[in-house]
Amino acid sequence: DARAGAELELRSLLHRRLGAPLGLGDDRSRVVAFVGPTGVGKTTTVAKLAAMAHLVGGKRIALVSLDDGRIGGTAALKAYAKLLDVPMSVATGGGLAQTLAEHRDAELVLVDTPGISPTHTEAFDELGRRLGRGGEPVLTHLCVAAATRSEELERIAHLYRPSSPAALLVTKADEAIAIGSVLGLRFAADLPLSFVTTGPQVPDDLTLAHPEVLIDLLLGGARA
Repeated sequence: DARAGAELELRSLLHRRLGAPLGLGDDRSRVVAFVGPTGVGKTTTVAKLAAMAHLVGGKRIALVSLDDGRIGGTAALKAYAKLLDVPMSVATGGGLAQTLAEHRDAELVLVDTPGISPTHTEAFDELGRRLGRGGEPVLTHLCVAAATRSEELERIAHLYRPSSPAALLVTKADEAIAIGSVLGLRFAADLPLSFVTTGPQVPDDLTLAHPEVLIDLLLGGARA
């Protein structure tokens, strides 16, 4: 019928515009960082990606946290590192380059970062500088919750511009009624999507941001 035809046409258009997922980047992206608002699920996402790369992919990995200012800020990441039996370090101050040098044997280093209050604008610039002083390229993913409103997403993208994100990573898709605002940001910011998280389970609730996955979420669930 006409409705089915229109949906098929919409799916085809979105498929072309969304493009292939970035994933963690290419093989040259040894250091991958995750930035985004407090509570968006960065640390859990890092744990999922670490499990996928280490347990499934067989890669030598290391975890690094830039969250050196908050009491207990690194506890969860340390617990995941212990569980996965991978090294984990906290990069203090401007010492990311030294920390990365200590993990030069790792094929992949995942960097967790602290959430920042929107009122602390200078902290966003400082985070960008810290990531830029790593002594080697750092590929950054901007993590955004699927249920976030368009206006808030625009503000988040603006605030995290100093971190030079290369991709959008969508979290908590299971908590969202619709994800149109996130797709809107993907096109407005011209950033490819990398992964989608769909729950708290490590490492299960994580998938590459294939167009089919996003279109199903946008249109209200997978079609049989």
